[in-house]
Amino acid sequence: MNSNFNSWRPPGQRPAGQAGLAGRTTSPLAAEPPTRNTALAYQLHFASHVNPAQQIGFWFLMGYLFLAVSRLPEFYAPGLHLPLILACLGLVMAVVGGGMVRLMKSALGRWYAGLTLCLGASIPFSVWRGEASRLSRRNG
Repeated sequence: MNSNFNSWRPPGQRPAGQAGLAGRTTSPLAAEPPTRNTALAYQLHFASHVNPAQQIGFWFLMGYLFLAVSRLPEFYAPGLHLPLILACLGLVMAVVGGGMVRLMKSALGRWYAGLTLCLGASIPFSVWRGEASRLSRRNG
C-alpha cells in the first residue's frame, strides 16, 4: 500500500500552513464545515456591513425588475415612466452606497465599463448616425 494514501486528510483537518492541492495552504476559516452557527455568523457579518443606501438601492432594483418584467405600467400608468424613475434612483443609490467604486475595483467591472464607453464612442462614427443615437437613447 502507498503510505501517502493513509496519511491523506481532508483540507479542514490538515495542520495550519500545510500545503493542500495545487500548493495552496489551507485557510483556518475554511477548516470547519459549515454549520448552522457558521451560517448565522455570515448573516450577522453581512447584515452589519450593509449600509442603508445599499438596502434602499436593492429595493429600487427589485421594483424596477418587477415593473420591467411584468409590464404593468404599460397597461395602468404608461405616462408615469415608473421603471425609468426606479432605475435612476437605483443608480443614484449604487453611487451613494459605494457600489460603483466596488464595481470598478473588479476586472469584470472595468471591462464592462470599457465596453460601454466603446459602444458610446462608436455612435458618431456609425453609418446611420441618427438612428444609432435614437436607439441608444431609447434602449440605454
